[in-house]
Amino acid sequence: MEEIKGLGMLMGQVMRAKHNRMNQLIDGLELHPAQAPILFALIAHDGLTQKELGERISLKPATITIMLNRMQKAGLIERREDKEDLRLSRVYVTDRGKVIAEAAKLAMNQIQQEAYSGFSAEEMMLMRRLLVHIKENLEKATQSNTKKVRH
Repeated sequence: MEEIKGLGMLMGQVMRAKHNRMNQLIDGLELHPAQAPILFALIAHDGLTQKELGERISLKPATITIMLNRMQKAGLIERREDKEDLRLSRVYVTDRGKVIAEAAKLAMNQIQQEAYSGFSAEEMMLMRRLLVHIKENLEKATQSNTKKVRH
């Protein structure tokens, strides 16, 4: 059981180290690392509604609203009324947002090269398979919503 606890802690440390490295690389871009997926989603599908965007990147409505407000203030995105349904607004990435997204993409590629340096293709495939298995186990447990911790 102690080894399993150690694995969980290690995964957390890896994610924290990745986050710290990303912050270091994008320092000065006026971009929070969690905002990068929003820019990437909009570059792929510009003009999504806020709801569609939240669904694509798995963010709750309140979270996406806060993030979009900050990104709009920074000039990374803009909101426009939908021409066909005035109840909706659509989100578009600005030219500045595209430049920042490209820099974030370069930073992410650099982090991947740094993190996976020295791994063989076979080791990478195995690691991917194991992580997907862990993710699927946790998603299955979340969906079953059984056994809550009681105090």
